[in-house]
Amino acid sequence: MVSSQLAAIFRKSSNAQKDENSYPDLELTYGSFLGSLVSLEPNRDYFEMTSILVAPKSVGSFKLGNKSPFADPIINPNYYAHSDDMERTIEGNFEIKNRNPTIEFTSTSF
Repeated sequence: MVSSQLAAIFRKSSNAQKDENSYPDLELTYGSFLGSLVSLEPNRDYFEMTSILVAPKSVGSFKLGNKSPFADPIINPNYYAHSDDMERTIEGNFEIKNRNPTIEFTSTSF
């Protein structure tokens, strides 16, 4: 039997809270899974916490390499080009750390 669980919390970052018409821009996910599902140590449970920026302000580009349908595209994700994106991502990481005040997390410096 495969065992995995996932929970997600959507919230507004401090930047998004300034605008009452904005939507949540951070997703905090908490999940557990069996190690054999991802080629880790089999028969061992793992727990993962992730902060995801839902609405980045940075914009990338996707262009065709040439007219051939077999040519590789030119992809520029342009991650974190806007400074707000990095600030909001770091805020999400601190949110995860603050929601889990265990010895393991409090001894870790982000």
